[in-house]
Amino acid sequence: MKKIITAVLALLMIATLCACNGDSEVGDDLDQYKQEDVVVTYVDFPETGERFYFETLDTESVAIIGYNGKDMAHTLNIPRELDVSDPADETTTDIRTVTTIAEEAFYYCSKINAINLPDTVTTIEKYAFAGCALVTELTLPASVTTIGEGAFYGCTALTEVNLGSGVKTVGNFAFGACTALTEINVPANVQTIGGGAFQECAELAEVVIAEGVQTIGDGAFINCKKLAAVYLPASVTAIGKFAFDGSENLFIGSLTAPEGSYAASYIEEMPLTERPIAPEAPVEPTVPDAPADPEDPAE
Repeated sequence: MKKIITAVLALLMIATLCACNGDSEVGDDLDQYKQEDVVVTYVDFPETGERFYFETLDTESVAIIGYNGKDMAHTLNIPRELDVSDPADETTTDIRTVTTIAEEAFYYCSKINAINLPDTVTTIEKYAFAGCALVTELTLPASVTTIGEGAFYGCTALTEVNLGSGVKTVGNFAFGACTALTEINVPANVQTIGGGAFQECAELAEVVIAEGVQTIGDGAFINCKKLAAVYLPASVTAIGKFAFDGSENLFIGSLTAPEGSYAASYIEEMPLTERPIAPEAPVEPTVPDAPADPEDPAE
């Protein structure tokens, strides 16, 4: 089988890129990624034992479509570029950029404890990192514009998310069931928060949505039981059904929006109740001083 020596510039290491044909050692692995009219290649990193599977998108870019490291406890460093030059042609260099994390590429890689994405990735497709249950923090580079459906669904240790300055769409169920997430700030560059995007985030208590967000989908924050504070900007023009249902801590005053805005009128129509007043603690009774001993009459 023809082998191509691959230099992954971002990781400063050399790996071997193999074309998908005739290698019995990896044939079974490649079968799960085969699609009609799609050429699948892979790159090995001997130092870490990792193997990334790639699909060529065009003459300049590739998508990561699979991974062998599901049982490896480690930080996932995704390469930004691959040298896929033909070793038979020493006069031509062919470097491809990693721009897409494909559907289910790292699905339920449950031992990955951190994810580092290069600043070349623009699209994270559906369920790409779903079930990565040990990842605690996530920062998306400014290059990412689309977070697909369920992309980080069920990342149950995730406590902190920075959506970055490039994201336009947070897909349906993108961060659903991220049960350790306590707060989320949706930046101004985001236009759409998809249906169920943060559903079932049991510890989510505070949501701040920046001016610029336009649409909040059906059930976007449904069953976030601890949700107690939400700010909705004037830019929001559509809020779907049951967007904030299922919280036990949303009362009148918990959701705020600029006066006269669409969001303000939406809040007015919500069946919110007054926050219950906590009963005052009972006053401890005063214990009287013990009476003085009577004088001894014999004295």
